[in-house]
Amino acid sequence: MICSQAGEIVLEPPGASPVPVHVALAPFGRGAVGMSVMVTDLSDQKRHEAVLAAETLSKSILEQAADAIVVCDAGGTIIRTSHVAEELCGRNAVLLPFDAVFPLVVSGGGPVDAPTQRVSLREVLEGKTVRGLEVLLRREDRGLAHLLMSAAPLKQDRRTVGCVVTLRAKVLDRGKGLRAQLGRADGVRSHGDSRDAGGGRGE
Repeated sequence: MICSQAGEIVLEPPGASPVPVHVALAPFGRGAVGMSVMVTDLSDQKRHEAVLAAETLSKSILEQAADAIVVCDAGGTIIRTSHVAEELCGRNAVLLPFDAVFPLVVSGGGPVDAPTQRVSLREVLEGKTVRGLEVLLRREDRGLAHLLMSAAPLKQDRRTVGCVVTLRAKVLDRGKGLRAQLGRADGVRSHGDSRDAGGGRGE
């Protein structure tokens, strides 16, 4: 007796890319004198599944990253951030201009208030890669952050469609990332303020 069967296979046409398909077999006609075969192309479905899996992986990486990661489109607008990046800027930065959310300046090693060069993503979006650039970020809630910036363009079909920026603490404790450093900096400053206040009372 012929039974219905179904399953996924991969067709390999000569000189062409493999094609995933779903094949369904079923008895046909009175007394099952024949067999009907239905073949469904699964290329689009598999492609969508791959995109969804990549999106899930990308989201997981950003959620667990120890450094601040910012993804921008070709116009310099932020389209994705890691949790640490949101903590660094103190808000949801998606759909905002990178240069406005992260007003970075090149660290010259001199006085903090000395004239410094603003960091712009223009050259990165034109194809330049930046590695380990020392920068400063004046934060609204936690003072000045000393960071190392790396940035690289994102390309698709040889066109620059955006860029990825990574910011990490300039000086790291062993095994600690930017999030831990930010918390540690707050604690040190608070401790210092209390010590200064205590010293004033003792005079």
